[in-house]
Amino acid sequence: MARKKEEVVYSSKQGRDQYTENGERIVYVERQPKKKKNPFLMGCLGLILLLFLLGACTAMLGGGGDTNKKEASTKETISEAPAAEKETKEVTTSEGVTTEEATTEALKDEATREQKAALQSAKNYVEMMPFSKAGLLNQLTSDAGDKYPQDAAQYAIDNLDVDYKKEAVEAANSYNETMPMSDQELLQQLTSDAGDKFTQEEAEYALQHMEK
Repeated sequence: MARKKEEVVYSSKQGRDQYTENGERIVYVERQPKKKKNPFLMGCLGLILLLFLLGACTAMLGGGGDTNKKEASTKETISEAPAAEKETKEVTTSEGVTTEEATTEALKDEATREQKAALQSAKNYVEMMPFSKAGLLNQLTSDAGDKYPQDAAQYAIDNLDVDYKKEAVEAANSYNETMPMSDQELLQQLTSDAGDKFTQEEAEYALQHMEK
């Protein structure tokens, strides 16, 4: 069987249809050069990629700016909230005082003649001499006093503007000027039912703040 001749491929164009010493045929094949990439197309692709990256960066920066604006707006809203709350409280307080004063004036207008008279009598008493609340109420209602009914006397006590601790101090100073007493005796005189009927707290306050 005849041996098939192997073909050797060369890239050279010289000596077409030539044979080797062994009788092998030399076949020359022209190799096609590689296609060069189109520089214009590559430039377009690069430009598109660059524009895409620039757009992404702009979007990120823009989003960050919006976030900062939202945070700043939130902070301003929070800072304004306490101021608004404070203003609301001030208005409410002011209105509350006005309402209370209006209520007091309305009660005075609704008071009976006898209640108004009892209030005026109570004012006169505390201007002349010191009184405790219980002592003043007894003076207004007792048969030896003004004989006002209980409701009129209570109305006078409730609407009288007086500091009973200061009244106790005045009473203590008066006792000390006319009849000197020990602290224990003066405390008993100020608190007893037969005396001035001040509370224990008011009497102790008087001993601490009276003239020495």
